Amino acid sequence: MTRLHDAGSLARAQEQEMARAEAKLAFRKHLAGAVAVSLLCLAINALTSRAYWWFAWPTLALALSVAFHAFKVFGGKEAGAEEGLSRRLLEKELEKERQKRG
Repeated sequence: MTRLHDAGSLARAQEQEMARAEAKLAFRKHLAGAVAVSLLCLAINALTSRAYWWFAWPTLALALSVAFHAFKVFGGKEAGAEEGLSRRLLEKELEKERQKRG
């Protein structure tokens, strides 16, 4: 490999790490917002009507959205693995073509 290729790989790795850090920060903000809204709904529900605890429904919706966001950021294999897999498959196919041509 050439130094230019190594520098490109390093830059790409740094960009991926930066994107991953930004995704984690966005998740934390989403979680904090969901908790705040849920607590606000609980407070409103407790102050207005204790006969029916409706705050559970918006809290459930928020919890589901946070869960899906968490899975996207942290779940399964490493985030961005699909992109890495497609890149590796493309590189493998290009290498096969080069070998065919000699």
